[in-house]
Amino acid sequence: MTAVANEHVQREPPREAAENGPAAIFVVGDDCRYVAVNDFACRLLGYSREELLGLSPEDVSPDSPMAAGFKELVGNGVLVGESLVRTKTGRDIKVQYRAAEAKVAGLDFWVCVALPLDVV
Repeated sequence: MTAVANEHVQREPPREAAENGPAAIFVVGDDCRYVAVNDFACRLLGYSREELLGLSPEDVSPDSPMAAGFKELVGNGVLVGESLVRTKTGRDIKVQYRAAEAKVAGLDFWVCVALPLDVV
């Protein structure tokens, strides 16, 4: 296997797994708005990617742990817990989440991974 092919194999499966895996992934920018989401997040909440990218954690979470805990997250670098997320149709789904600070190209982002605890 060539070095280029080997690098591709090492990068693509994790990227594809993150995009299509069984957990919702939300990336939040410094304005507390989603800047990236994976396919599972879109399916879980019933929004298109474009719709979700116009929203914030507060828009999809009735008890808004990300918004309420944002200062804690910024201070501690990590936030863990359970919450309800609200789908586009208004259905609440219980999730377990872990959010952590991440730097990409020198910019601060917060990555949240949410696992549904309800049958979806």
